[in-house]
Amino acid sequence: MVRPEVDDLSVELDRVIGCPYPASLVNLAKHLDAADTLSIRALICERPPCAISKLASIVFAALPLWQYTIDILCCLSESPEFSSQLLSQTPHLLDHLLEKANSSKNAFEDHKQLCITLLSRPLPQTVPLPASAQAFFLQVSERALAADSLDENEMRSVYYMLNGACRGLLSLLPYLTKLAFEEKLCRIISSDLKAEDCMLRLWCFGIIILVEHPEALGNGNPPVSVALKWQSKAGKKIFEKDVSKTLQIACLDVMWITKEHVDIKDTEALESIRIASRTLQLVEQNKRDGWATSAKHASQILTRLSEKALRSHINSSVQLEALSFFALISNGRGLSSELVVKYVAALIETMSVADTNYFEECVSMSLSLFAPHMKESDIRRILVAVLQSNISPSSTLRMTNMRVLCDELGAVILNCSRFRALVLVSISSQDLQEAIESFLKTNVHSEDNRAQLCSPYNAHFRRDLISSTVAMLLKAAFSSGVSETPFPQPMVVSLLEKQQHLPSVSNQCTHSTSSGSHSPVSLFQQECTPLSGIHLQDWRERLHSELQTQDHYQRDSIVRSVSRICHDLESRCETVEAPLRHEREKSNRFENEIVELKQQISDLEAKEWQAEQLFSVAESDIEHLEQENDELKAEKYSVYAELEQLKKECETAKIEAEQALRVVEETSSNQKIQLQSKILALEEDTHTSKENFDAAQQAINVLSKKLQDEEEKGKVLANQLQAQLCDTECDLHNEQQTNTVSQQHQDLDRLTHETTNLQNQLQNTESELSTVSERLGDLQARHHELAQSSEEALEKLEEDYESDIRKSASKAEERYNQLHSELQDALRKGREMDEAYLGAQNDIHHLRSAIPPLEVQVQRLTDACSDKDTTIDGLRSQISGLQQVRRNMLKVMGMEPDTLSSSPSADETFAPRIIHSHRGQKSVQMPIAVLGATASAQAISNTTMETVANASFTSSESPSPPNESRPKRQRTSFKASALPAPCINKSLKPTSSKASPTKRSPLSSLSPNRRHTTVGFAITEEDDHQDRKQSLSARKRKASLHEIFDQGSFNEDSFLTGTPL
Repeated sequence: MVRPEVDDLSVELDRVIGCPYPASLVNLAKHLDAADTLSIRALICERPPCAISKLASIVFAALPLWQYTIDILCCLSESPEFSSQLLSQTPHLLDHLLEKANSSKNAFEDHKQLCITLLSRPLPQTVPLPASAQAFFLQVSERALAADSLDENEMRSVYYMLNGACRGLLSLLPYLTKLAFEEKLCRIISSDLKAEDCMLRLWCFGIIILVEHPEALGNGNPPVSVALKWQSKAGKKIFEKDVSKTLQIACLDVMWITKEHVDIKDTEALESIRIASRTLQLVEQNKRDGWATSAKHASQILTRLSEKALRSHINSSVQLEALSFFALISNGRGLSSELVVKYVAALIETMSVADTNYFEECVSMSLSLFAPHMKESDIRRILVAVLQSNISPSSTLRMTNMRVLCDELGAVILNCSRFRALVLVSISSQDLQEAIESFLKTNVHSEDNRAQLCSPYNAHFRRDLISSTVAMLLKAAFSSGVSETPFPQPMVVSLLEKQQHLPSVSNQCTHSTSSGSHSPVSLFQQECTPLSGIHLQDWRERLHSELQTQDHYQRDSIVRSVSRICHDLESRCETVEAPLRHEREKSNRFENEIVELKQQISDLEAKEWQAEQLFSVAESDIEHLEQENDELKAEKYSVYAELEQLKKECETAKIEAEQALRVVEETSSNQKIQLQSKILALEEDTHTSKENFDAAQQAINVLSKKLQDEEEKGKVLANQLQAQLCDTECDLHNEQQTNTVSQQHQDLDRLTHETTNLQNQLQNTESELSTVSERLGDLQARHHELAQSSEEALEKLEEDYESDIRKSASKAEERYNQLHSELQDALRKGREMDEAYLGAQNDIHHLRSAIPPLEVQVQRLTDACSDKDTTIDGLRSQISGLQQVRRNMLKVMGMEPDTLSSSPSADETFAPRIIHSHRGQKSVQMPIAVLGATASAQAISNTTMETVANASFTSSESPSPPNESRPKRQRTSFKASALPAPCINKSLKPTSSKASPTKRSPLSSLSPNRRHTTVGFAITEEDDHQDRKQSLSARKRKASLHEIFDQGSFNEDSFLTGTPL
């Protein structure tokens, strides 16, 4: 719940930062004085760097003008972000403040708190530690030595400076000063202080830790169990000699700090409890556990400590630190459900105000101790708070602390099985499922109005928080066991996609900060405003020269008048100009909305025009697709040629897959049997080792029992002798009281004799007692030797057992990993073979569905091929007649036909190649082979027709001289019908080579009158196109029939002119 003073301070900070002119800081000083330090830190931290930088510039500019600005600066410097921005902008400010504080006693008192606050944290990297800090630290140390032994203020100042930027200055102090300081620390620790002085003792503890072992603190994560060497007397007394007393004092001090109605600031209480926690962490773990379980008043102290930590009206940050201290001192024992509930509530509430470094230190120390004791309701409350911080916009401080909590939750989920199981159960609930779905829909860029001040800075922290939340949930999903509640797989995929699509956001501020070039500032003195080039006197100098002519009263009157004017202007700004500014902002916002609406209208019109264009383009695309569809129908027949090969490949792949699957199954079964046998052998070895260990433990117990019996006998004998001595002394005293003076004189001799006897008896008793004591010492030494030997034997047995277990576990793990990798490889290969087998089956199914139409096409092509063969036979008979005519003509001319040609005869060349009935049988048995043969025959028939036509054209248009000698050309011999049916993946080869180019006769040009003469029969373009694709190699056999006739030397134009075949 936000308090009114904190809300007023936030409004005032926004007013000062957003004011366009130098604002008055009077109200800011009042609100800072009313607010506490933790609230100031939270308000400063939730603002972006640009706003903090502007606030630092404003306060720095007002520092030489108003004295109360020092108090404002001191309060704001409690925030690490503000002090870092201030020192980064003005690195010389710290040096001037330290020099001013060292100049006089009054100045030291005025600036002491501000200097200590600035030095209480490490300086920015760009700001060096000034030399004046050494003198200031020396002065503070001397004041701490000279102060009263019960004054805690000076010790607190020394601790804060050592914990910040002055950690290395302690070695520069004079030797006597360091010696005196160490003696005072030892004296304070050794003295019996009252409960009210517990803070002084804790400051001393913190100083000792920072002086001797500052490295043990680390980066906010000190080691939990360490054994360090201490050089100083105070360090040895705390951590080596009186460890039990140290633990008891730390608990009592924390009890006093958390007590009700104690006048201690929350920041000091937090720091003192942290010192107590660090003190515990530097004590060895076994000593802490021993004190908590065996100390006389430990249980009572821990009970009272838990009651103090659970009281109402306690600050949540202080309560969180106290509960963490209690968990650490008890090592997680005795954590009741009430303590766990308070811890969860304080953890969630503290995130908005806690410093990130200290929050991380506290959570990393305590969460692992509280996690095993949490219930499902507690875990659900934490997860709901985490998801709500992601969904709803929040301050950057809360988002940063929530990110730290998510990281620690992820670490605990991996290490604590009970906590992980409860997390998985909580996530499976309906409300958290809905919250996670809302979280998955969130965007990195927030829509909060406050985030508009610097959206990139806010988006950076929001992205880190979302990434940490996703990582925590994924750790819970991937680390879940078989017996635990499973994490929903769709949600895992969504989380992975969310993590993958997170944008990279820079944390750099995009606002232009008013980084005006300030001239070097001498404290409380500032030069005038730089001249603008006009040769005029500066207004401050002119005003100062005018005021020098007047007296003190007039100057005060002018100052008061100017201050009243300033206040009037400020009130006017708040009452008149502020509403006007708000209205102008609304008007600008409405104008922006109008512009956006107009832009949306233009966008919609553009989209409509684009839709029309897309519609026209779609129509053209449809026409184009129809054309492509026709082309695809034409190309679909090319798939038929690959059918048979795919069948063979599918059958081969199926056989290989079945063989590989059988081999993998046999190998997997063998490996499983071997692994089970090895596991059983390891279990037997483990059981045998455990039995040996139990036997050794029983022997140790027997020896311990005998030793206890000997000790009891020695104690009983010593008690008996002591009782006899006491009885003798009592009898002597009673006799002295009862006897009178006269009887004493009479019995003096008797008593003297009895006294002598008693003394002799006493001497005898003492000698016997010394003998018994010596015997008791021997027994104790023997007991110590037996205990030591037993412990050594037990430790040796434990080490041997642990080494055997580790070796066996490592061997088993290595073998398991090896077998697991082999099994994964085998399974992967099996899946690949299954996929290949399924793909082959699908291909076979598609190809089988394509076989019936292919067979129909083959039958149609077979019929066409038969018709073409009939035509070819007719052509052969015509060619034979022509050759007979040619031979007759040669005989008539007196020439021998056998001597004119060396090529085979036409009858031999064009002999019939195959019987038609045989072709029909092949078409039934092998449709694919018949298809190839038919295509080849069709191509040859087309070639023959073209050859006949060319021969007729040549004979009519290009006559040859009768006496001209022509180069002979070898006849083309083709036997297409006699060729075997080719395979699908093999191209057809010609049966004869082409004739040499030197033997070819030049072809005569065709007559244009004879170019369009139809010869024989016509073939469609579609059939011709298919034939050319399927019998490319057969086309190489193409030859003209005029080569047959050109081998003669006579002119046949008159014989064949105008005669179509």
